[in-house]
Amino acid sequence: MKVIHVLGSAKFGGIEKIVFELASIQIKSGLEVELLFIFETGAGEFFSKFTELGIKIHLPAFQNGFDFSLRKINAVKAILKEKDIIHFHTFNPALSIALVGRKNAKIVYTEHGVFGYGRPAKWTDVFIHFAKKQFLKEIVDLIIYNSNYTQTEAEKKYGYLKTRSTVIYNGMPTTANLPQITNDEIQLKNSLEKKFVIGTTSRFAGVKRIEKLIHAFVQFSSTNKNVRLLLVGDGPQRDYFEALISKLKIEEDVILTGYKPNVGSFQAMMDVCVVPSFKESFGMVAIECLSLGKPVIVFQDGGGIIEIVQPIAPDDVVANDNELCNRLQFYYDNPDILHEKSKDRIIRAMEFDITLMHQKILQRYQELGEPVDS
Repeated sequence: MKVIHVLGSAKFGGIEKIVFELASIQIKSGLEVELLFIFETGAGEFFSKFTELGIKIHLPAFQNGFDFSLRKINAVKAILKEKDIIHFHTFNPALSIALVGRKNAKIVYTEHGVFGYGRPAKWTDVFIHFAKKQFLKEIVDLIIYNSNYTQTEAEKKYGYLKTRSTVIYNGMPTTANLPQITNDEIQLKNSLEKKFVIGTTSRFAGVKRIEKLIHAFVQFSSTNKNVRLLLVGDGPQRDYFEALISKLKIEEDVILTGYKPNVGSFQAMMDVCVVPSFKESFGMVAIECLSLGKPVIVFQDGGGIIEIVQPIAPDDVVANDNELCNRLQFYYDNPDILHEKSKDRIIRAMEFDITLMHQKILQRYQELGEPVDS
């Protein structure tokens, strides 16, 4: 079976990480896998990791979603011509034209839930919304949603689509070993000994609502000793958070690490992970932390991430900042619970193993029809 995954770029992000892990295991299972990056030129932070897979990578280098270059579209047509499965992870109006007139290839679209919440709408969004709705309705053979929440939101946005669809949760290699810890990380770990560490790993963007965690930490730390806040990540709101931390006079109790590719080393330093995101489509960070035996606290309006946490720890789904502080207090006052329930959390994380995700997707591929003749 010949499969090609279509992404926007190879920048380091949640979608790219998931596709990397999925493509890796698909190759090991015997599928012929290729990658097409719509906008990539080879500069993306994750590009070298994709290259290490040793598979063919295509870089048509579209400028944007409205780059209707006939030369580029024809080049993509030639690339997609003899594939059995064309698996999209992003929508691009120009690229969708390359699918017109296809014969045997089946089109799969994974809706990762990037609905643009938290950013101002542009006039181009109206056209893209219309074009994507037609794409999903008329061209796509199977829509994969990464959570029930994502499916519900997509149907609100695009209306009910008769296109065949299914929910398949994202997966990760839950048995993977942590990367070797660096000297700087060893020093940080030693400095956090005998401290109660609250933390998160996230892109510093509006929908992630890191400021809610910062404000809750101020309230919590005012009545508890030896507590620290560990914020791992970077993004457009980094300067704002630094200014807020300074304004609240908690610089000595907050660690901002910046971007770190090996977030697992830092998650292992946390006693409790908090994901304050708003309308998160899935939330891989929750699985990462659960796989280390760490409790994960989320908000009721957190979206798909609730589907990960609620079945194992309904009390870790909170309604507001006060409930967050109360839950942090519970873990602070009951340190034994942190360790006693760690095995249950690890077992829960294993339900999202990348192997299971691969098996479910492969079954869906096969249900779409037999491969084309070589």
